[in-house]
Amino acid sequence: MRRLAKAVAAALVLAGCSPERSIVGRTSDPTGELDAVRAEVLTDATVATPLEIYVVAKGARISGDPIFRADKVVKLRVVWLNASEVEIQADEARIFLHQHTTSVDGRAITLKTAIKKKHL
Repeated sequence: MRRLAKAVAAALVLAGCSPERSIVGRTSDPTGELDAVRAEVLTDATVATPLEIYVVAKGARISGDPIFRADKVVKLRVVWLNASEVEIQADEARIFLHQHTTSVDGRAITLKTAIKKKHL
């Protein structure tokens, strides 16, 4: 299934298309300057709906690459541990991408995960 999801994404890129995303939530950091944005990838395919997390300036649109991508996510929670660490929590998920660090407006952000059951 993982290969199928990668193949669908690669086909969209090669075709010059980028899948649409639907914003499903935002969680602001303790300073109120950044948002962790949850977006679903609208694939129009018969695969599980991928979920992506982006860190952006407060209220900004998502752009660039996500810091986290997974599907088969059950009970997702996004928690800012402090102004420089965000944790993705879920009961279950199949993780495709987990970028450990990112930078927004020169501010370093660390991503942690706490997934109870990881699918392969």
